[in-house]
Amino acid sequence: MGIAVENGRSSKNWETQLAYTYALSHLARLSQESALRIYKEFPSLESVQLFSRADYRHRLRGYVGEGLARLVNVDWDSLLDSAHQEIRALADSQIRVICLGDPRYPPLLRLIPFPPMTLFVKGDQEILTNMLAVAVIGTRNCTRWGADVAFRTAQSLVADGCLVVSGVERGIAAAAHQGTIEAGGKSVAIFGSPLHKIYPAENKELAFHILDSGGAWISELPLGAKCAFRRSRRIVVGLSVAILPIQTPVGGSTMQVAQLVESYARLLLCPEPAVEERESKASEGIIQLINSHRAQVISQSDGLNSMESMRKQAHNLLQGAAWNAAR
Repeated sequence: MGIAVENGRSSKNWETQLAYTYALSHLARLSQESALRIYKEFPSLESVQLFSRADYRHRLRGYVGEGLARLVNVDWDSLLDSAHQEIRALADSQIRVICLGDPRYPPLLRLIPFPPMTLFVKGDQEILTNMLAVAVIGTRNCTRWGADVAFRTAQSLVADGCLVVSGVERGIAAAAHQGTIEAGGKSVAIFGSPLHKIYPAENKELAFHILDSGGAWISELPLGAKCAFRRSRRIVVGLSVAILPIQTPVGGSTMQVAQLVESYARLLLCPEPAVEERESKASEGIIQLINSHRAQVISQSDGLNSMESMRKQAHNLLQGAAWNAAR
C-alpha cells in the first residue's frame, strides 16, 4: 500500500513536520518569539539533522543567546514522540493543529512580524484561507445602537462573501457573530484562552452556535495554558484584511488594536456614530479615530467601494510578501 501524499508531501513526512513545529513551539521551553527565530533558521527536522548536537547548539547561540541555547532540548526523538501524542489527543477532542507550513494556515496572518507557529482550530479549517476576512470588534459595554450596527454590518459582510472575525466577548463581538449566523454566514471566534475554556462562560451557547453554523474557533494556546488576551489581538488583526471597530471608549483595548492595524498595514474602517450616540462614552474612541484620519468612515452605501479596497489591499499584501521573499 502506498503512502498518502498531501500537497506534494507524503502524509508521514507532513506528520513529522507538524510534530517538529509543535515541539519547538510548545515543548522546547522557549518563548514563542525565540521558537520562531529558531524555526526560521531550522524550518524542518531535516535541517536540524544536518548538524551534530554540539554544532546545532552552537549555531543556536547566534539566534537566541547562550542561556536559551542551553534550554533547548535537542533530544528530538523524545520531543517528537511527546508532540505526536499531544496532537493525537487534541484530534480526539476535534481540535486540529495547523502549523506555519500548512497550506490551510491563514495567508495574511503568516505576514505579521511574529505569527503563531501553531494554531489550535475547532470547526471548519478550510475557511481560514479566505483573504476577505474582516474583523468586527468593539467594546463589551456597547449601546443598543452599537450592537445593532455590529449585527447589520456582519450581515452585509456575509452577503459580500466575507469571513467575519471577532472575539467571543460580550457586546460588539457577540452581536457580530449573531448577525453572521442569522445571515447564514460563517465566522471565526478568536480565543484569548485555550479552546477548552470559553471566556466569558455566558457566551458558551453562542460559541457552539458558531461551530454549528460552519464557523471555527482559533487559539494559539495549548490546552492547560494560561489565558493571553492581549496576544490574541494580533491574531484578530493579522487574520483580517480590514478591521471595523464599531464602538470603543478612548482607553479601550480596541484603540490598542488600531495601533496593530497600522503596523500590519490593514484597513481601518469605522461607521460614523449616529448623532444621538456622539456623546456616548462608547463612541469616544471611534470619533477620535475618525477625527485624526486614522480610520476611513464607511456607511451602508459604501459596500462595493469597501469590498474593492479590501481585495486590492489583500492583493498588495501578498504581492509585497512574495517580492520580499524573492529578494
